[in-house]
Amino acid sequence: MVELTLDYVTQKIVCNNTTYNLNYPLRCLYAKEDDYYIIQSEILDIMGTGLTVEETISSFAQEFDFIYKRYNELPNEKLSKRLQAIKNILNYLVINAQ
Repeated sequence: MVELTLDYVTQKIVCNNTTYNLNYPLRCLYAKEDDYYIIQSEILDIMGTGLTVEETISSFAQEFDFIYKRYNELPNEKLSKRLQAIKNILNYLVINAQ
């Protein structure tokens, strides 16, 4: 059961030693269900979960980092049309990754 639903908005995603600076704010669903938190980007088809807000943000950042790197290392021919669209959105959204 969802207890609380808000928005999570960020223009920077930090995962380990990589910082993704974004062209535009990324608006995501932020919810609390039972004992855990969720951040979900429907457009990117990723979700982060955790028992604390910090764990949830970290989990979301790890998912973002994984799909950004993975989709960009694969040629479009290896991706479905949906994943190609997500790859295009990611590449439009990210100004730079440092």
